[in-house]
Amino acid sequence: MSVCFKNWQGDALNVTYFKRKRTAFIIFSLNLLMGFYAGCSPILTGEKLSLYRSHPQTLLFELQRNSVQLRSLKGVANLSVESHKGSYTGRATVVFKEPDSLKIQINAAFGIHAATLLAFQNDLQVYLPRDKILYRSKVKSKLLAQYIGMPIDFEGLKELVTGLPDPFRVLGKKAQLDSVTKKFFWYSIDQKDMRIRMKIDPVKKVAVEYALWNKISGKKYLYKFSHFTQRRGIYLPRSIQVIRFPEKERIALFYEQFQINNALKNNLFKLSIPQNVLVIRM
Repeated sequence: MSVCFKNWQGDALNVTYFKRKRTAFIIFSLNLLMGFYAGCSPILTGEKLSLYRSHPQTLLFELQRNSVQLRSLKGVANLSVESHKGSYTGRATVVFKEPDSLKIQINAAFGIHAATLLAFQNDLQVYLPRDKILYRSKVKSKLLAQYIGMPIDFEGLKELVTGLPDPFRVLGKKAQLDSVTKKFFWYSIDQKDMRIRMKIDPVKKVAVEYALWNKISGKKYLYKFSHFTQRRGIYLPRSIQVIRFPEKERIALFYEQFQINNALKNNLFKLSIPQNVLVIRM
């Protein structure tokens, strides 16, 4: 009997020991997971909130730092356009490399090549295969604004396809903190002929939207960015929209996939043009 009692007592002690070990392991695992998710999910602390309130320019610099980390992007997006001329849907292949290389190829239904816009260094080309026309100009010419249908320059187009506007380019250096809500900081600047307002997520340090009101023409342009994802420490939006008022015309991109900060060769920024294409220099 004494032998059996000793064995039973030893088994009981072993069971208790393993229960304690298992409990300790579970607690350790939970703490590890909580620490992992806390590290992956940025939180706006009271200290940061106070810093941004007392020094509003700090948040703008952090927003700019997030955007300048993007050196290259290659992606495929669904494209939709709504205008007074009608609606259009297609797919856009976007290839971008700092500082001055951008190619946007637009395909219509069934993969039909509809148009390509190529900006490389100081040259701008717009190729329309159906019309067999190639427009060539300099990046700073009016061709870009005429083709897009909006008063946008190359820097604006670059920010449009990446979804990472430079706050100092958009707002200038004299922007003021307009208001603060539970989730967002609003900055604005009021000029003689233009009013600009930008909405910033202080946790991700990204622009969620910004609007430009032209006081002379009465036009308003609203840029909206959403569905942010983090890649290589950079937050980028999958959804990008530009809406023009009062016409309510809209251009929208939604990225199905993209890769960032990979090495891109210059041969990606070339056009293959047939011999019978009409070349128009502007």
